[in-house]
Amino acid sequence: MKIVVLSDAGFAAAVDRAGAPVPSSDPSVQAQNDAPYVKGALVEAGHDVVAVVVDDLSDLDRVVDEDPDLVVNLCDSLLGDPQRADLVPALLDAHGVPHTGGDAFATGLCKRKQHVKHALVARGLPTPKYQCIERDDDVDAFVLRLTPPVILKLTGEHASVGIDGGSVCFDDAAVFLAFFAACSSS
Repeated sequence: MKIVVLSDAGFAAAVDRAGAPVPSSDPSVQAQNDAPYVKGALVEAGHDVVAVVVDDLSDLDRVVDEDPDLVVNLCDSLLGDPQRADLVPALLDAHGVPHTGGDAFATGLCKRKQHVKHALVARGLPTPKYQCIERDDDVDAFVLRLTPPVILKLTGEHASVGIDGGSVCFDDAAVFLAFFAACSSS
């Protein structure tokens, strides 16, 4: 079987070009680190495997040109932007290339947790209460509508990316400080 193991160098490369350290917990770094192990296991199982690290969009064209039997999609971002990750399965699906992971809709929805929560609530499915705080919300008008303790989580990430001890807030002031400090630092 001809398999392409696909990962995105974009985010790590963008952070590196900016002169900032790339944390080893970053999803694009983890995918790059996992790719050789995935490739090795597939080669050991007798497959013809090519690893492709996406640095620009022509790399995605190269994947399609490889005409693989399967793409193992490890892209949590595309060209450094997590919100573009859904373009990878969209392109693969458009060319009829089988791949691991969700389709473009599922991948996109995973990067927009507030929409998933809204859909669950609208259909009467049980889900913990939530409040989405936007970057452009008026700081002076901020009101926490939930009863603490609460956990602050990035809506565009998965696998607990961005959650640490400071994400657990026990009162309105802690939510306010943690959220708006994160906004001002990015």
